[in-house]
Amino acid sequence: MALIKFISILLIAQRGFSFNIKLQPSNPLAIVGSDLVLNCSANCLGAQFTWGSLEDKPLYAKIQNSDSQSLAILSPVKTEHENTIVCKVKCGSKSKQQSTKVNVYSFPSSPSISGNGHLLENQSTTLTCQVPDVYPAEKMEIQWLFGENVISTDYGIHSPATHTVTLIHTFKPTAGDDGKQVTCRAHLEVEGLPEDQATKETVATLQLQRAPKIIRVLSTPDSTVREGQNLTLLCEAQSDLPANLRWRKLGPGGQGPLSDSGTLSIEQAQGIHSGEYECQASNAVGTDTRTITITVQVPPKNTSITVDPSGELKEGDRVTITCSTHSTSAARLFLRKVTQNEQQLLESSDGSFTLSSARLEDTGLYECEAVNEFGSEKASVNVSVEAHPLEVQLSPPEGDLIVERGSSLVLTCQAQGCPSPDFTWKHVIDKPMDGQIEIKDHQSNLFLDTKAIEDEVTYSCKVQCGSAWKTRSIHIKIYSLPSNPVIEGNRPFQEGEEVTLTCTVHDAFPANILQLQWLEGKEVLSSEDRYYGTDTEIFTSKYTFVVRPEHNGKQIFCKAYLNLEGIPNHQKTKSALISLVVQVPPKNTSIMVDPSGELKEGDRVTITCSTHSTSAARLFLRKETQNEQQLLDLESSDGSFTLSSARLEDTGLYECEAVNEFGSEKASVKISVNAPPRNTTVSVYPSTQVLEGQNITILCKTISNPPPAIVLRKVENGTVLYSPSGTFELYNLTTNDTGLYEVNVSNDLGYETEIFIIRVEKYSAPQTPPLYNALIAAGGSIIMLTTIGLALHHLRQARMRGSYKLANANPPTV
Repeated sequence: MALIKFISILLIAQRGFSFNIKLQPSNPLAIVGSDLVLNCSANCLGAQFTWGSLEDKPLYAKIQNSDSQSLAILSPVKTEHENTIVCKVKCGSKSKQQSTKVNVYSFPSSPSISGNGHLLENQSTTLTCQVPDVYPAEKMEIQWLFGENVISTDYGIHSPATHTVTLIHTFKPTAGDDGKQVTCRAHLEVEGLPEDQATKETVATLQLQRAPKIIRVLSTPDSTVREGQNLTLLCEAQSDLPANLRWRKLGPGGQGPLSDSGTLSIEQAQGIHSGEYECQASNAVGTDTRTITITVQVPPKNTSITVDPSGELKEGDRVTITCSTHSTSAARLFLRKVTQNEQQLLESSDGSFTLSSARLEDTGLYECEAVNEFGSEKASVNVSVEAHPLEVQLSPPEGDLIVERGSSLVLTCQAQGCPSPDFTWKHVIDKPMDGQIEIKDHQSNLFLDTKAIEDEVTYSCKVQCGSAWKTRSIHIKIYSLPSNPVIEGNRPFQEGEEVTLTCTVHDAFPANILQLQWLEGKEVLSSEDRYYGTDTEIFTSKYTFVVRPEHNGKQIFCKAYLNLEGIPNHQKTKSALISLVVQVPPKNTSIMVDPSGELKEGDRVTITCSTHSTSAARLFLRKETQNEQQLLDLESSDGSFTLSSARLEDTGLYECEAVNEFGSEKASVKISVNAPPRNTTVSVYPSTQVLEGQNITILCKTISNPPPAIVLRKVENGTVLYSPSGTFELYNLTTNDTGLYEVNVSNDLGYETEIFIIRVEKYSAPQTPPLYNALIAAGGSIIMLTTIGLALHHLRQARMRGSYKLANANPPTV
């Protein structure tokens, strides 16, 4: 209780002074991984401390409070601690706050350089400088220096995952760059960071690598040795890097390595060891080579004799026989032809002998001998010369050749299997040649003018090739049918007339195979093999017939046919065609109505007249009435007439007449236009007012198609009478027949009604009624007439329907 009073006294005492707070350190700069303690103190006992952040992220700090101070411990410092931290203090009823900006950086190690070793001269190289664990990475500036010269400066590329900043430099090193120093200098631009901590650098040395260089190759005891001696090849090279030495022998097809070291030993050298050897020195950078030529002295080796061309030789071929050998010293070559009795030495300076045109007698054994100071070697070959396998082809092939007179004809004789054939053309019968001959390479052409060939003829081609020869022959047959026949005598014919048609064929050859036919379609009308004409190559055939109507439009052919196998179909047959025209009056005249079927008033109707006529025909369209034939104007010249809106009065018989110079023909059609009743009138005879016992005739007239049904009905009791003619007879009338009557006229399209009154009065002697009786009668009549008028009005309104307004008929007064 005493403690509470003491604290109260202190609080009351503090109300009269102002308290202060202090936050240290102010705006600290902390390195990542270190410890940072923020101290917030106040000159107030029992102060209440609260820590917070101005930025929207956690504080990441450990708080320790006491009476007059509070500590915010950041251990270890991380990049997340970069923040503006606020300390709030409450002393009694008073509050104060203070803030500090915590800056964080990381630059723990110097840059690292890679790519400076194993450089290749004049090849693109990339140097890489990396600075790890940098924060803030975007403020890291990196410089590349060659010696003291800055060659590039940039902020580099940083990886958010590893906080590593990288800067690369690409260049082509030269020989002078070997051993030079390159520097990567990194500078972190953070305010308040001492210069010795803000900048770090790394220096590296450029190292160029070179290909090896061969300095010596040699052969012991010498590069030229005798067959059977031993020899050794040595190779020495300089190289910055470990190098591999190997020997290989060079040749046209190449050869694999003979030794994987700088020494190659050859024991008992043979001729095959002669040649060029190569030493190859290689390292990771490149390769150097050096060659040496080794000669092994041996007698002639690999002596050979070749024949060009190889294979089978033919008469006339140019043949070269060549002798060759392998010798380390100069060798002499001798070429001989060996027979049973002797050896014939052939003249040759370079070991070759040529037969410019081989003959059968050149067949034999040929021998080559190579001689040098160390010995000799022989080789031989058999040479066989054969006759040419001559083949001769004639185009067109041998046999019969069918040729059209006047066409171009080329006979081609072709030789195969002979390099230089000789050609000879001639008639089988010994006649002078009448064509032009052309020889080119392995064929000969004979150009013939078929107009000059009068009959069948045979030509032969003889081909000579050395000692071989062959002959080919061809037999030529000429034909001519150059044009279609000509038919004469065609014209428009009259029915019953006897007509003769003439078919003429020109330049037909030969006559003994010509046939002429007259045809209608595929039906043969006439066929002849005797012809008339003054010229030996002009032929005529006649066909006579009597004209009938069914001949009109028929097609008549005249076909000329050469009966010879081998003529192309399109040239073997020629034909001419005519169409017969028979002059007759118009036929098949017709008249049509569109639309067909029932027509109604208002329909659009087209009446069309058509006919078939071999000559131009005129068409007349008429409408017949009871009194006259009315000529209708045609809307066009094609025989049609259109009623744009048909009317009842258009009903009637329509006639079409087709007329040409040879006669005429008619056709007719009946047109009926349907309409509902209209213009209905009702007449009552002798009058609508009669006396008892009298008779009445009711006559109804109307306009309608089809004819209407006419019904008379008494309105009061519904009595109905029917009349097909519209006439009703009422006999011996009584006063009970007085009343309202209705006439109904109807067909399928509509109806009309007429209403009238019939009065039947009782018969009595005439007398003068008293005045009051007259007044009463007059008043009654007025009332009755008014009632009847109203009734008539309502009935008319109820009965009126359809598309026509009916006219009222006023019945006559009796």
